[in-house]
Amino acid sequence: MSPPRYSVVMPVYNKGPHLHRSVSSVLRQSETDFELIIVDDASTDDGVRQVEAMDDPRVRVLHRDGPGPGASPARNLGVANAAGAWLTFLDADDEWRDDFLRTVTEAREAFPDACMVSTGWIKKEPGGARSENAYYRAHHARGPHAYRLGEYLANATRGAIPVWTSVAAVDRATLVAAGGFPEGEHALRGEDEDTWLRIMLEGGQAAWAPGPGATYHRDAVNRITRKEVPVLLRVPLVQTLTARLAVEAEPEIRSALRA
Repeated sequence: MSPPRYSVVMPVYNKGPHLHRSVSSVLRQSETDFELIIVDDASTDDGVRQVEAMDDPRVRVLHRDGPGPGASPARNLGVANAAGAWLTFLDADDEWRDDFLRTVTEAREAFPDACMVSTGWIKKEPGGARSENAYYRAHHARGPHAYRLGEYLANATRGAIPVWTSVAAVDRATLVAAGGFPEGEHALRGEDEDTWLRIMLEGGQAAWAPGPGATYHRDAVNRITRKEVPVLLRVPLVQTLTARLAVEAEPEIRSALRA
């Protein structure tokens, strides 16, 4: 049997009220060539049992002995067990649009040199209000497009980062070469942003499509509480920026890294 086109990694820790919504949004995808890897982060509710009861051959459940810290260890375990050459990530309290993977496929075909693909997304507040993310508002009129490190940094500095975990699709080899998701107590701030930056540094080019491809539900239970990090220089994102500044010669890139 040939490997799936996509491996979808979903870390789960006590997300029972939301799991049917998130898992169903994956199983409804118009692009059907995928596997879904649920990584149970030692949950104490019945959420994972709900998933196992779905009895879908595309779904695998992995178990960790203890939770966290953060979602990175669970994501890395999913990556290590993934069969697909491309990886996607969906948080257990969020939801994909039915054509998200198809949109990613079309962007990959349009921009074959991209090591990462993402789409716009919608944020939904507990009261029902909805809003698009900042990068979507600034760039959706351009349609699907590629970008390189300088543009990525410029937008991130303005608070308009083009990538969010639940709409990210990455080349597995590039993610592994970049070191995966950072782990440890010091990695509880900016771990996702650090991962996307290291992927950009490793692969050089990414692609974006308007979508929007997913909904970020703000009414979710059991959100991760971000702890204060006592030593800022230990934060992985700061370490990555500092290391790149030490070798970067392009003035524009150096300025963006400092910002």
